[in-house]
Amino acid sequence: MSPIVATTLMTIITSQEMTTTNDIGWTSVAYLPVEISINQFHSWEFEFINADGVSQPCLQLTVNGGMPSHNHGLPTEPAIEPSTNKGRYVLEGVKFHMPGTWQLELICEDNERNQHDFSITFDI
Repeated sequence: MSPIVATTLMTIITSQEMTTTNDIGWTSVAYLPVEISINQFHSWEFEFINADGVSQPCLQLTVNGGMPSHNHGLPTEPAIEPSTNKGRYVLEGVKFHMPGTWQLELICEDNERNQHDFSITFDI
């Protein structure tokens, strides 16, 4: 079976949650700190929900990021750990070193080895 590469259709930003849906109905929900400060370490929590509304684990989860307009990545190498909440993952050691537009790219490989790509863009 060939992997399904999903693209982002929409991003809804609220004060504590960012939700991104791909073109096959999977959703990535990022639970983030209320306030994101420059040069401070913080954690993000992610959950992936399939088209049926069920929380979905990832066989492999990859997170990349950076500032697209400055053409550089994250200043740290955050670690991904399973959360105490089933189906969620914690990204520890996230730090943004300057104001501007940042992007996090999430790649979740599901149990059938399908790849689900999400992109979350936000301003600090």
